[in-house]
Amino acid sequence: MRKRGLGAVIAVAALSLAAPISAAAAATPELPSSPPPATDAAPVNATADLPVTQLIVKYEPGVAATEAPGVATGDKSVVGVDLEPGRKMSLGLRTVELSEPLTQAEARSAAAELTADPRVKYAEPDYLAQPMMDVAPASATSPNDTYYNPPNAFMWGLNEAYGIDAPDAWALTTGSSSVVVAVLDTGIRTHEDLDATKQLPGYDMISDTLIANDGNVRDADPTDPGDGVTQVALDGGLSELSPGCPVRDSSWHGMHVTGTINASTDNGLGVASVAPGVKVEPVRVLGRCGGFTSDIVDAIVWASGGTVAGVPDNANPADIINMSLGGSQVCDNAYQSAINTAVANGTTVIASAGNSGVDVAGVSPAGCNNLIAVGATDENGKRSIFSDTGSSNYGAGVDVSAPGDFIASTTNAGLLGPGADNYMFMSGTSQAAPHVAGLAALMKSRFPALTPAQVEARLKTYVKAFPADTCDPVANKNHCGTGIANAEAVTTGLVPGVPSAVTATPHNGSVDVAWTAPDDSGSTIIGYSAQAYVGSTLQSGKVCS
Repeated sequence: MRKRGLGAVIAVAALSLAAPISAAAAATPELPSSPPPATDAAPVNATADLPVTQLIVKYEPGVAATEAPGVATGDKSVVGVDLEPGRKMSLGLRTVELSEPLTQAEARSAAAELTADPRVKYAEPDYLAQPMMDVAPASATSPNDTYYNPPNAFMWGLNEAYGIDAPDAWALTTGSSSVVVAVLDTGIRTHEDLDATKQLPGYDMISDTLIANDGNVRDADPTDPGDGVTQVALDGGLSELSPGCPVRDSSWHGMHVTGTINASTDNGLGVASVAPGVKVEPVRVLGRCGGFTSDIVDAIVWASGGTVAGVPDNANPADIINMSLGGSQVCDNAYQSAINTAVANGTTVIASAGNSGVDVAGVSPAGCNNLIAVGATDENGKRSIFSDTGSSNYGAGVDVSAPGDFIASTTNAGLLGPGADNYMFMSGTSQAAPHVAGLAALMKSRFPALTPAQVEARLKTYVKAFPADTCDPVANKNHCGTGIANAEAVTTGLVPGVPSAVTATPHNGSVDVAWTAPDDSGSTIIGYSAQAYVGSTLQSGKVCS
């Protein structure tokens, strides 16, 4: 059981700005033409050196991961802090709690001291990730959703000049119900514009009751009870668990991300989505004051079909994982191991690049290998600047960018607990990532055999160019991926290419025909047909192979 009086490092998710679309879902108000300015409430500081309360430990083979560190390693303390057994994780990992909070630097020293033990493969701090934000008070190619069409056409990310050109993809597919996108976020609630039949059961992976805010820890209910923080909750122990966590309203962040991926489309209300035909699997990893890396790591493994101790196996392994979250630490072993496991299971992993205006190499999980890191662009196709303190991360590690500025989607009107269905603008790489996840889901709907590497290659190849091939005029920030994610990744390659190097060689009264197979760009070739002519006369018979 966790001792009170422990702190935790707070990291950053990719949400930056939020503004209400309406006080009630049925309303059609006049909206501001640009996001509101940041309020006086300070955003969570992604780089603050806030305390760490526990470590993630990987023992060497033969050392039981269920043992307390003092038994497994002979060390009952590191850097003068006692070690206490935490919980068993996936991938042979476990958490180890610290008897008192440490700074990030102290936690890294503690992890290094424990890693030096020959019975420990590695140890690293267990950071706490959370959404970062400044909060202000079908098959149709032309869907009839309220906020998609004039006079309230606010969904520029789907169909305007620097959007993803979603109608081009919708002409071919709005997504297959056999394709699953796992959304690792704050959870889900029912909503008039979220088809319940397109939301899978999912799971709540939060392992701390104070963070969970739903009266229990891990269970099969990923419902979002709200991640709002009151002073009463902070005084009741939350501030001890997460020093520096501010008082704030609930974000309904997971609902907003989900709506971008598969909100009901062409239903005459609300918003349209990128891939309304696919299914979303909500995996709850963020609650009040965020969520631990250890929970997110287990969620990545579970969502992709891997085994997590104490959690039933996932009956609906995800084709795509969307993580609109992150932290201001470099990618550690636990994150990388979980991502590698997911990809080995055939799951494409997508993460928001972050909103700190820094090189993505210094954040996680977007700075990890083997995933698609997504930056955010605005209506002008430029790198998004969300506020005086926030902008889309950049760098060689950003694979592709997508619309992330002033994005309308589904939320809830409740300030703390749930209220009425609602819609809201949000800005951030949190909003860009689900645009890419939706496109990846459409690609898997058209080309089910695509591997994660092929999905990534197509998304990075078939892009819309930045204006003048520049996402930012500042040279060291002009690194936003290969371009803006585009529906061409879904539509290109539907028809197999033409075979090359075709030869016909007579052989004992027959003809041997040979050719070089085309690069099918993800399409499925099930055979070839050959027709023989003498002059202009088609001969009878057909050869298929």
